[in-house]
Amino acid sequence: MTFAPTLALTTVPARSEPAAQAFVFLHGILGSGANWRGFAKRLLASERACTAGSEGWLVDLRMHGRSLHLAPPHTVSACAEDLAQLQSARARRVHAVLGHSFGGKVALAYAAAHPEGLEHVIVVDSNPGPSAAGSETTERVLQLLRVAPPRFASREAFTAHFVGAGLEPGVVAWLAMNLVARDDGHAFRLDLGAIEALLADYLRVDLFSFVEAPPPAFAGRIVVVAGGRSPTLDPSARARVLAASARDPGRVALEIVPGAGHWVHVDAPDALHQVVCRHLDA
Repeated sequence: MTFAPTLALTTVPARSEPAAQAFVFLHGILGSGANWRGFAKRLLASERACTAGSEGWLVDLRMHGRSLHLAPPHTVSACAEDLAQLQSARARRVHAVLGHSFGGKVALAYAAAHPEGLEHVIVVDSNPGPSAAGSETTERVLQLLRVAPPRFASREAFTAHFVGAGLEPGVVAWLAMNLVARDDGHAFRLDLGAIEALLADYLRVDLFSFVEAPPPAFAGRIVVVAGGRSPTLDPSARARVLAASARDPGRVALEIVPGAGHWVHVDAPDALHQVVCRHLDA
């Protein structure tokens, strides 16, 4: 389901109609809203009062999925304002935002700029502060995409090329979601210049001020979830979130999912589901 004039999204129907509020799911760099479809359906179908009237929004962030051809600047702040416009146009109260990686920082930026009505901000394996580099996989993928052929004869040829270059088959299957068939072959549809601009801003932006001192207008809870094997939330960042939680345990929480890497929802979906449900019910 595409929503004009800005972002595309797919909706997950509310368990009880009419839907009075929206639960927003935000993907990471090079991803799309579809990455969170299974998790969102399971979460919103669960029998809990806080999600009973929630419609799920699986959003394609700017220059991702079907939300292409948006004008620059391509920044975290612009992504947050895209969400604000979407919320206003669809006339739903956004009560919860869950974001992974790049989407996690967008979730924080949205909450910082538009805190009214938000009850839950869930940040999955995303450093709220500046970072020296993105995940090793993301950096490697971008390097390979820069030098890849502009067209491939088939999806199978695309897969063979990137598996041959050393990427895991699962990562390649994820990338292949961005292929489009054209008369002269299959092309990668994303604008790499825009993606690199978004990633650079993600690495630069510091949103720890919101985590460490949420404004009075924000009456909700911030949950930062880290994969136990992931380096994304480094020890310094973990310590800052933990200190914020110690100062205000009712507003900030740090959760570590043991054994999970950066893609927590893929590596440990059951554990992540339990973490999210526990905080939604708190």
